[in-house]
Amino acid sequence: MKEKLWTGRYVHSLLLVFGVNVGVMLLHSVVAVYGTTLAASAVVGGYMITAFQISATLTRFVVKPLSERYTNKQLLIFGVIMTIIAGVGYCTTTSIPVFLVFRAVHAFGFSLGLTCATAISTECIPHTRLSEGLGFTVSASTLGTAIGPMVAIEILGEGYTNWQSLFVSIVIVSAITLAGSVIFKYTQKKKEAAKSG
Repeated sequence: MKEKLWTGRYVHSLLLVFGVNVGVMLLHSVVAVYGTTLAASAVVGGYMITAFQISATLTRFVVKPLSERYTNKQLLIFGVIMTIIAGVGYCTTTSIPVFLVFRAVHAFGFSLGLTCATAISTECIPHTRLSEGLGFTVSASTLGTAIGPMVAIEILGEGYTNWQSLFVSIVIVSAITLAGSVIFKYTQKKKEAAKSG
């Protein structure tokens, strides 16, 4: 008899993976257009994408050390908070250098959040249904990647003018994901840092 895959906890974890991805793809898919809006230059949009990618890549190097001190849930919450900070920052600045800083913060939060949300979802999968469960976890991530750009285009409207509404939407989606992360029932104990000597 197969172990049960579709538990409330597993579905909850899929929603977290989905929420983290939507929170980033709302802007990531159209950020080059926003760069052009701010500076009338496609180069600025390229900078915004580059800042995000570099920060997201560098975050991978700190995930393991952080995971040795904190639980995946704690790191997920921290990552989503970083996404909220970035969203609020987007709402408050039109300075390109400052915006790039918030892009880097957003990338850090996204990379950390998605890594930990995926790990949490994997932990919810029964061993005997691991392949099947991983497939649905990846699908939740892919679905967020697909839906984010469509929602962004709807929010921006014709002419891509409603940028503040888009930034507020990032904050709202991330706040909902944060609430879901906080109430998620997670039993992993915080790992103690290795003692030197």
